[in-house]
Amino acid sequence: MTSKNDMRRLKSPFARFRVIAFSGFDLPFFLVSILWAMGWTGLEIMRYSRGFATVFDLGSTAQSLYLISHGHWLAYNTFLGMPTLLDIDGYVLYILAWPFRFLGGPLFLYALQSLALVIFARAAYGYIFYCSRTRWMAWAFGLLALISPALIGGLMFDFHVDFVALLGLSLALMASSRGNKWLFYSGIALALLSKNVVALPVGVWAAIELVDRHYFSRKVWASVLLMATGMFVFDELILPHIFSSSGPSHLGLFSQYGSSASAILRSLFTHPAIIAHAVVGHSFYLVKMAGPWGFLPLVSGLYLLPFMTLVVLNDLAKDPALRSLSTQYSVVVMFFALLATGHSMTERSRRPLLWATSALVGTLSAIFFLKGIWTGQVKPQIGPNPSIAKVRQLARVVNDQPNAAVWTTNHLGVWVYAHRLIIADPFKSIQVLWKLRQKYAPESPVLLFMPRGDYNLDVNATVWQALTHQYKVLRCNNSAVVLSGYDRFPAYPQFAYASATAENAFTPVWPEYFPALLSSTVGHVNSAGWLTGDRAGVLSTGVPTAVPPGTYQLQFVFSNGASQHESIGVVRLLTAQGEHILVSGEILSAHDMTLTWTNPKNQWVFPEVALTGRSPLSYFGVIMRKE
Repeated sequence: MTSKNDMRRLKSPFARFRVIAFSGFDLPFFLVSILWAMGWTGLEIMRYSRGFATVFDLGSTAQSLYLISHGHWLAYNTFLGMPTLLDIDGYVLYILAWPFRFLGGPLFLYALQSLALVIFARAAYGYIFYCSRTRWMAWAFGLLALISPALIGGLMFDFHVDFVALLGLSLALMASSRGNKWLFYSGIALALLSKNVVALPVGVWAAIELVDRHYFSRKVWASVLLMATGMFVFDELILPHIFSSSGPSHLGLFSQYGSSASAILRSLFTHPAIIAHAVVGHSFYLVKMAGPWGFLPLVSGLYLLPFMTLVVLNDLAKDPALRSLSTQYSVVVMFFALLATGHSMTERSRRPLLWATSALVGTLSAIFFLKGIWTGQVKPQIGPNPSIAKVRQLARVVNDQPNAAVWTTNHLGVWVYAHRLIIADPFKSIQVLWKLRQKYAPESPVLLFMPRGDYNLDVNATVWQALTHQYKVLRCNNSAVVLSGYDRFPAYPQFAYASATAENAFTPVWPEYFPALLSSTVGHVNSAGWLTGDRAGVLSTGVPTAVPPGTYQLQFVFSNGASQHESIGVVRLLTAQGEHILVSGEILSAHDMTLTWTNPKNQWVFPEVALTGRSPLSYFGVIMRKE
């Protein structure tokens, strides 16, 4: 290290720059880290602004932060259907809530993730230099930390408190090489308060240091082991009883081994073949975790244990997402891979050829996995999204009613997270919505914020079922629709078709494409599931629908009390801009009408209905089916 007196003697600015750059703080590497993280932050923001972010995890985390910062301390997350603490035990959210509220919302969270990436790379650089005493090795493995596929995959999958845990662990590692006890304690505490899964590997790390000490005193590591054990016991045994729950949701990932934490541990300890089978069966996951470090973690002695603890946990989980580089679940694993890599270098201190080979293998592995992440995850989600402006326009309509209970879908929920009651599972969670509405806001209106043109039967059935229960179209465009109402309807939406009677027998069908949503100016939707109207001379237009090329049958079904063959209206199918009439026909009373239409290209279309007769309609529906 260079003393202050030495620095004073260096009169040339360039000489001072060289001293700073090639001492313990490497300025060029720091600048590279900042620029790299800024680039990925830009891609994250681009992905978010173009509508590719999801409720899980950005929307759900944002709702929790919003609730906490507005005084709702329980932070009952209606996306998750439980208090936030039961899902991830993210106590750190109570610290992040106010910066989130006042420093940019989701943009603050993306900046925080980038900070974690920079600090992790800086910790890797310093730790590898400390272990190898070789500057070029510090550069090589510091860069491997920056391009870690697990971290890049996590960055491009919204926001996760896993990065806050990584930030805390990285600060603890930097503090350990400098002997800074209080920064070390702060980093460990930040990591434990961020993610429940961190407690196990941190406890294993502390146990190793008690046996084979490298940093600090055994007293310090004993306190860390006590902290990790206390957090694990509190998360798994005490916290569920506080909330009168059967257990945190993450235990469901291992439910095939037992119904509780103790039962799961007992089953795994008494049947070690289960662990061996899981690790061997998912061996490629181990390659993805160790490969970008040149497989050095696999030859690191006792420091292999905390790394393998997380790898085995992800192997044992029944959800394959935990073994994917496109999620957040492997972010923390990378820290313990780094820890094992440095220890391996310490044990093999005079083998630079081995280090160089590992650095080369790690670089090739990282590039190989990054290519898959780029082509499969990043590139498709940063392209233009012409509908996002209209989606955000309707999101503002929803946000203008902050006391409403909102029912929406995965991608749209990100834009309306600032509601106390919001559900993003349109098929299965309506019971949860009504239970919470009755408890928290029984008089609040229910808003349905739904996408258009995605052919999702669950979404379509939900919208149609809402219309059958007096919900009105509040606002719509060719990208989304907002409906408002107060009535409760069944937990599982039913497919819409007219009831079969002796007078009007129809084959119950579920259309291949979205049934036309007609404006409420015509009338309302009756219990049979069709639009009714009682006024003549009214023109009604439907919500545009995206239709691919092909030949289609447009079936118009209705009932009217007028005499046979009396003209009661006209129907037309138009392009989304209303510039061209694609097909038209006259509505005759007591006759269902089917029109055939050939669509030569992808385009948006919508039906238009003009009622001209004097007799009221009993029901009216439009169905489009591909021949």
